[in-house]
Amino acid sequence: GERFLMVDQHAAHERVLYDRFMARYQGTQVSQRLLAPQMLRFTARDVALLSELQIELDDAGFDVELFDATSVAVRAIPVILGQNEPIRDLLIDVLDETQPSRTRLTRERLRKHVAQMACKHAIKAGDVLSTEDVHGLLEQMLLTGAQPTCPHGRPIVTEMSRNELEKRFKRIQ
Repeated sequence: GERFLMVDQHAAHERVLYDRFMARYQGTQVSQRLLAPQMLRFTARDVALLSELQIELDDAGFDVELFDATSVAVRAIPVILGQNEPIRDLLIDVLDETQPSRTRLTRERLRKHVAQMACKHAIKAGDVLSTEDVHGLLEQMLLTGAQPTCPHGRPIVTEMSRNELEKRFKRIQ
């Protein structure tokens, strides 16, 4: 009618994927069991802190067993945190995140990782979509009530009124 809507197909698909992935991972932590426990050495202070965080670590998908005053055995890690990251680095991140306050250990890390996954799997800005694909994407956005921005904060839709469009083409003053 009186409005022209432009949709950033990458940002729109990224938002749909992000919302789907977050719904999948929210409230459930899927762990990846390691073939063999990985023994890691830390300072005695860090091992004591890991011991205090046992419940939070379990909730986050870790299976960490204290071995001695300076060692832990890691038997499982959260899948969402990525299999390619060194396990020691994951636990150091956990320790770093818990220093200021004892909030959920991996919530922000989970959000960032899911946003990155959605971005990588989303259709690209220059990809040519069929009419059916465009309609499907728009329907998904409408059905899910997707936010008007991608997970990184970029707008998905911009609007131009018929009046603005006519002014740009100098049809009216």
